Amino acid sequence: MLRCTLIAAICLGGCYSPSPPAGAYLCGPDDACPSGQHCKCGQCVNQDSQAACSFDISFPGVTGAPLVAEHQKFPVALQALASDGTPASGFAGTVKLASSWGDVNPAQVTLAGGAVTATIALNRETLPPAVAKLTASYAAGTTSTSTGINVLAAPFTVAPTEITVPFGWATRFVAEPSISKVGSGYRMYFIGSNLANEGIGVATSPDGVTWTAAAQPLITASGSGLLLSPSVYAVGSESEMAYSELGNTIPRATSTDGLQPFMPQAMPLLGINQCSYCSGGVTFPQVMPDLLAGAPDGGMPPWLMFFSSFSAADGSVSIGRASSTDGFSFTPEPAPVLQGNLSGEAVLLSPRVLLDGTVYKMWYSVASIGEISLQVCGPLTPCTGNLTCDMNRHVCVSPTTDAFSSFCEAGTTINVGYATSSDGFFWTRSELNPVLKVKDASPNDHALLVSAVVPTDGSDPASGITLYYSAFRRMLSSSNACVPNGIAHATRP
Repeated sequence: MLRCTLIAAICLGGCYSPSPPAGAYLCGPDDACPSGQHCKCGQCVNQDSQAACSFDISFPGVTGAPLVAEHQKFPVALQALASDGTPASGFAGTVKLASSWGDVNPAQVTLAGGAVTATIALNRETLPPAVAKLTASYAAGTTSTSTGINVLAAPFTVAPTEITVPFGWATRFVAEPSISKVGSGYRMYFIGSNLANEGIGVATSPDGVTWTAAAQPLITASGSGLLLSPSVYAVGSESEMAYSELGNTIPRATSTDGLQPFMPQAMPLLGINQCSYCSGGVTFPQVMPDLLAGAPDGGMPPWLMFFSSFSAADGSVSIGRASSTDGFSFTPEPAPVLQGNLSGEAVLLSPRVLLDGTVYKMWYSVASIGEISLQVCGPLTPCTGNLTCDMNRHVCVSPTTDAFSSFCEAGTTINVGYATSSDGFFWTRSELNPVLKVKDASPNDHALLVSAVVPTDGSDPASGITLYYSAFRRMLSSSNACVPNGIAHATRP
């Protein structure tokens, strides 16, 4: 009674009984609607022209199928249509947008007077003849689909600067960064070497451009081994590091906060006895949270690991995927997610995956058999000259610990490949592969090693993509071994 009295004072008499605007409600059972409205195409309206029974979707200024790059903004015009196909000029609702391939940004638009021209973007490359189709939906059954849209992977622009030695404690070589945004700044883990040892260090930056390296490495290699591919992730209050020693396992090391030294742990994250396709070696891991899987009971989401692998049976190369609920013990999938012997690739190294909306995007180092200068070897096929057989990869290498010897030879070309996936299991290679060529990125070198892929602004892939990489170079100070050296980057929209 008090509520009615207060409203009455405002309304100058009577208890206010609002009339809902047209389209505010969907029809109920038996097409029920508020008093004075009727059901049309699932919507409660005063007049038929206020109901959207379908949509006309067009692309202003474009003849034929639009051709756009991932995240490139382009106009789309939506016109609500009545049941007879005429413009529903009274429709004023918020329409959901979706794509048959990847995501739409924004995912909804609001029409006024039955129409709107909006600017949208799509985030996954199509592979002709396949196209992406835009869907506009409102009420149940009110869904319309556009003609096809062709989406390309945007080209990379190589930055003119490169991080070289000396870089903090690294005085002989520095390479293979793993970069992430931490708080308001950035953190980079990298491999490096000085006269005393080889290991993995850390550098920090307020802006992702200017870096300050710590004075000492966080973990050093034992003997003459080379540590590769640091991937750091947080489990509880501690930081865990997955890395590679070009051996039979992917080791794990732990730090209290990621800035203090990492201590190697006895149990590795992954071993070659866990999958047939990785029986010859597992290397170059990347660990990331499986954000699309969700977090059970408000806890941490499960973990994903992507890694390079080699088969002892046939020498084939592949990229594998493994999962973990605790971040300590990973179970690989029974089959690789990318396999070289199915597509003629002799090198599939260092997968780096970024989740862009609901799309997984992977960049990796790749070469066909004809792009590698090497001798194939095995128990019955010995190497010639002073080379020895690396039985993990069935290729001949120099008699040092130079596992990547062929990557520095003139006949080698290792570029950067790109693939996308909706679930992280089934991947579509880019039509434009390689998306970054070594001759464009580093003209005096022969092989690129993908090291990190991050959103340009540190958080949103729609801001652009920054790809970090290192080139393989022979180091006189390291027994003339072929090792990754230098930290360079390229960007794309």
